[in-house]
Amino acid sequence: MLENICVKVICSAIKMALMERRIALFDMDDTLADWSGAMRRDLSRLASPDEPSNYPLHWCPGLPSHIVTRRDLIKQHPGW
Repeated sequence: MLENICVKVICSAIKMALMERRIALFDMDDTLADWSGAMRRDLSRLASPDEPSNYPLHWCPGLPSHIVTRRDLIKQHPGW
C-alpha cells in the first residue's frame, strides 16, 4: 500500500514538473514542416553542377564528409 502511495506521489510530481515547464514536442521530420524538401533545396544550392543529389539526408555510415559538413552548415543558419 505504501508503494502505491509513493508511485502516485512520484507520478504527480513528474506531471507537475512537466506542466510548469510547458514542454511541447513537435516532429519536424516532414510532418509539420517539409524538412527534407528544404534540406535538399539548400544542399542543391551548394552542390557542383555534376554532383549527385540523391544522398541520404540523415546520418548513415557511407555519407561523404563534405555532405555532412554542408548539412551542418545549413542547419546552423539562424531560422533554419
